[in-house]
Amino acid sequence: MTETNVEKIPAADNDLPDGVHFGLDEKIYHALPRLSASGITDLLVSPGTFWKNSWLDPDKCDDDTPARILGRAYHTARLEPHKLDAQFVCELDKGDFADGLVTDSAVKAKLKELEQPQSKSGETMLDRCWRLRDAGYTGPIYQIALDEWEEEKGDRTPIPAKYWRDIQVDMDRMRNSPEIAKLFTDGAAEVSLLWTCKQTGIRMKARIDYLKEKLIADLKTFQNTSRKRLDQCVADAFRYNRYYIQAAVYWDAVDLIRTGDLKIIGEATDAERAIIHGIQTNLMPMESWYVFQEKEGVPNLIAYNIGLLNTHASADAAEIGIDDKERLLRVRNALTHPSGILMKARLEIHHAKSLMNTYSSVYEDGETWQTVNPLRRLDDSNFNGYWLEDTIT
Repeated sequence: MTETNVEKIPAADNDLPDGVHFGLDEKIYHALPRLSASGITDLLVSPGTFWKNSWLDPDKCDDDTPARILGRAYHTARLEPHKLDAQFVCELDKGDFADGLVTDSAVKAKLKELEQPQSKSGETMLDRCWRLRDAGYTGPIYQIALDEWEEEKGDRTPIPAKYWRDIQVDMDRMRNSPEIAKLFTDGAAEVSLLWTCKQTGIRMKARIDYLKEKLIADLKTFQNTSRKRLDQCVADAFRYNRYYIQAAVYWDAVDLIRTGDLKIIGEATDAERAIIHGIQTNLMPMESWYVFQEKEGVPNLIAYNIGLLNTHASADAAEIGIDDKERLLRVRNALTHPSGILMKARLEIHHAKSLMNTYSSVYEDGETWQTVNPLRRLDDSNFNGYWLEDTIT
């Protein structure tokens, strides 16, 4: 990519300055007109896919969906469990009132049993419930419990009871796995990094699940409906969901902190500043960890250190007797090279950025990104050789 491509994409009014942003609201982050790892993945599917899911689509709806809300709750429980009860609350479950009064007809029947009027003029169901309570009924009454729950809920976001129970189980599993819990302690959750690609001028963004002085940790969920061996299932999820692109984007972005290109923007606690200082003074490459948790209640929670670098087998021997940290780093760098995972990710990222600049040049703001080469050929090269050989005899 040549320098002539720099600054092709104009700055937007709703953007934020490059740097490390702690505590940035999730909605603000997602609305930023910047290219992310998920945007790169969309571009590799098609530029139209990226356009539809990005800020470029004027009709894009950013309203909360139940899936998004639930995802935030799960993320908060796993990464910042101390914030869960302050931000979310379990919905009242009618199933917990199997031995109580749930319907209006049940309330009226109980009033009749206590020789009370079943209803009064202008009376609501809640009024009847309280009248039943005043008449001496001491059993559970759903409508009263719901009224009290509404008062206690405040501004917190309700989560259906069945998912709330799953969240509690997830939290317990994290706590009961000290090796994995350690990955998510002494760091900062949901750290937003904003930067501008020096080669292309494209404004970038990344929101890291958990950032520490020496590692990046990200949470993923997966399903194993095909009943594959666990490691193979995770490897396939890593491959087909292109998580390697996210790993490379995050890893390269955090390296900009180490080189001093990204600094803290806005407020930060002493602990958060210490993390950034630790990254800047850390001479060794950052580790990239992915924690995979299986869905459907299967108790598989496993962490993988992603091999983004390969170190020559003689590295340890070459470092013997070297006390100077900077010289040690030079030796280590000389014997270390990007892994196939990192090289593949960087090639695909480079291709996506090229598409980004090309389509940004072709279309004006507000125009739909349609395929610039709609006429193509579908032939044997598009198909697996085994499929072609499987002919009907």
